[in-house]
Amino acid sequence: MTQINLEALIKSGEEGNGEAFNTLGGIYEFGLGGIESNIDKAVEYYEKAANLEDGMGANALGDIYYEKLQNYSMALKWYLRAEKLDFPEVNYTHIAYIYQFGEGTQVDYEKALEYYFKGAKAGDVLAVNNIGIMYQYGLGCEKNTKLAIQYLTTAAQSGFGASAASLADIYYDGAGVEKDYSIALKWYMEAESLGEEVDANRIGFIYSEKKDYEKALEYYKKGASAKSAISYYNMGIMYQYGEGVEPDLITAIDYYEKSASLGYGMAAAKLGDVYYEAGECDANYDASFKWYMKANELGYKIDLTRIGFMYEYGQGVEQDYEKAFECYEKKALEGDAGAINNLATMYQLGNGCQENIEKAIEYFEKSADMDFALSANNLGDIYYQGEFFEPDFDKALNWYLRAEKLGFEVDYARIGDIYADKAREYYKKAGI
Repeated sequence: MTQINLEALIKSGEEGNGEAFNTLGGIYEFGLGGIESNIDKAVEYYEKAANLEDGMGANALGDIYYEKLQNYSMALKWYLRAEKLDFPEVNYTHIAYIYQFGEGTQVDYEKALEYYFKGAKAGDVLAVNNIGIMYQYGLGCEKNTKLAIQYLTTAAQSGFGASAASLADIYYDGAGVEKDYSIALKWYMEAESLGEEVDANRIGFIYSEKKDYEKALEYYKKGASAKSAISYYNMGIMYQYGEGVEPDLITAIDYYEKSASLGYGMAAAKLGDVYYEAGECDANYDASFKWYMKANELGYKIDLTRIGFMYEYGQGVEQDYEKAFECYEKKALEGDAGAINNLATMYQLGNGCQENIEKAIEYFEKSADMDFALSANNLGDIYYQGEFFEPDFDKALNWYLRAEKLGFEVDYARIGDIYADKAREYYKKAGI
């Protein structure tokens, strides 16, 4: 583009030719014809075009303010001006975004939806996708999963990968529809074929549920290569339990550690479990407690009953009855029968608290009523031994039989002694 051409365009524009000013705006916006890009100059000429009632110039200003200057209030002003001037290619989707996210104006979901519909009518597949999202979450309209799926499907069938991924998520999560991994997988595969970055971990999980462990591992590896902590965790599960691979605890631990290093608390807790259950030795308990504390630090809700037990018996940490009691008490408040039983034992022995047999019995009964067999057996022992009051063999027998019914391996010799004592009592009454 020569200087003479520029001068001719300027002259034409000054004579009232808005198209000439638009051409000048484009030259400076995109640096055409050897002219250096100059956004200020582009804005100047587009404004001149818009002031001549040229809708293209107004829309171009909207695009510059939206995309290059991130001045959304000015973008909205010029887009609305272009619409008022009946420009046929107004960027309605940008207008909708501005209203949806309150960029440079107040959030207005109804306005956003209105402009997405205009964009969809103009053939913008992104607008069609976003209408689906608005219906999915009830933004500017009543939540309507059926309509969300309808619009997302239309967009996906037009080649919009994000819509296919959204459909997959809906069926994977069971969000407003019945959970269906087969349909979810179909849409994840469609999204992937359209170049969309899909959640490899979710695909891996679906294949795992289908017992196609080879495919599951393939996608977990894809997720892991993208530093997905959950994918590393799921690979650990596969190697720990031998799902499609030879069981290999060392490899499982390696993957759990990688997952935990990426901040996944469940993996840290899993390492705590692995080391705790690996065998009774100080090294394992030390590692177990360390990983449980790491899980807690990462915000994962650890098993306070086990942590309490470790404090109570000094496993991997210095013995501390008060901390054990605190852990059991917190877990008991959540209705955990095992924690309630252990809290009762602390009251019975006076560990971490004042000895209180009444409290102990209260908590043992509460736990036994939740069908925790050990608590029923513990009550049998209390009434049989008579350490805190006179033995009550009738109550002892009732609790031992309750424990047996719940599957606990009771002391049958004690039950036999109780029945023998009763037999002697009845023989005596019979005069035998």
